[in-house]
Amino acid sequence: MRDLASFGINKINYMPTGVYQHKPHQVFQVGHTTSQETRQKISKAHKGKKFSDEHKRKIGEASKGNKYCLGKKLTKAHKNKISKANKGKKKPPRTEEHKKRLGEANKGRSAWNKGTKGLIKAWNKGTKGLQVAWNKGKENPRWRASNNPRWKGGITSLNEQVRHSFKYRQWRSDCFTRDDFTCQRCGERGVILSVDHYPKTFSAIMEEYKIKILEEALNCEEMWNINNGMTVCWNSKCHPRKHKTKQI
Repeated sequence: MRDLASFGINKINYMPTGVYQHKPHQVFQVGHTTSQETRQKISKAHKGKKFSDEHKRKIGEASKGNKYCLGKKLTKAHKNKISKANKGKKKPPRTEEHKKRLGEANKGRSAWNKGTKGLIKAWNKGTKGLQVAWNKGKENPRWRASNNPRWKGGITSLNEQVRHSFKYRQWRSDCFTRDDFTCQRCGERGVILSVDHYPKTFSAIMEEYKIKILEEALNCEEMWNINNGMTVCWNSKCHPRKHKTKQI
């Protein structure tokens, strides 16, 4: 077989020129950044790949002494990406070797709160009875009527609605304070007390002003006049008409 040189063809470069368009050799310089499209291609190409233990060991050895990320602060967007990527992932249980290394690394370290017993006080210590809930004594309209999950279609009678309202409790409390928590008929104190509408009764006011709904009762001035209220005890003589419903 004759040599190619005898035909005038160079052994190294015998491909005819102009047939294929070759890309120039790309040299990555310092500061070169990969485009987002290229990064996505690389990411898709590596998806599902698992490195062998030997490969991981080599990466670890190659990364020793690398101070590129030392002191580098991640952006908020980068942190959110890492957080989303790790959501739902379960950490593998620590091996005995890992536990041993953690123990050796923490040797000689003391707890951050060591020796502070009795020095660190709870933020709310000594505030019992001083702090009042922001919504104490206030009705929340968002949980009234059909907005409440326990709403049964309005089966409570108007009498009960009025007697269980905040305005009724306030009127009752004002009458107790005025009468010094003392029955106005027998003078007993420290017993079960109630407040009656007197001299004009509760039913008489409801009938006179033709009150049919709760809003009308709440807007009736005579209903909440403390001069029409009297503190009485639950003695059969002082309060013969005992209510069947539980008192507030």
